[in-house]
Amino acid sequence: MYVLLIIVAMVAILLLPIGKSERHSPGDWRVGAAFAAFVATLGSSPIISAYLSAAWGAKLGTASLFNFLWVGIASSLPLSLLCARAFGRQTYAAYLAYVERSSRAKILTLVAIWAIASTIAFAYGFVLLS
Repeated sequence: MYVLLIIVAMVAILLLPIGKSERHSPGDWRVGAAFAAFVATLGSSPIISAYLSAAWGAKLGTASLFNFLWVGIASSLPLSLLCARAFGRQTYAAYLAYVERSSRAKILTLVAIWAIASTIAFAYGFVLLS
């Protein structure tokens, strides 16, 4: 069931960057696919957390959505960078340029924000599980 929801979400996200009417739309479908991997991983973080909480044996509820939320947050950026790198160096460079242009921040700033968010989510999940 969860796999089907993730697949539907990824297909829906892949269809979004088709139009070029947006101000910061990616020019290449590969860049859009890498960004879709980032968004899909972040969007499915609560589902992943609930699944891992159930596998861990934790009581399912609202708190179970936050127990393992860090897994989705921590894997989102590396997964999208690996996806872009798998398409080649040009796509990787275009993806980095797209992310910097869209967010109006340097990639090191974004990595710092990602690391802080991952650490906070991990600490919060650790506190909830203990």
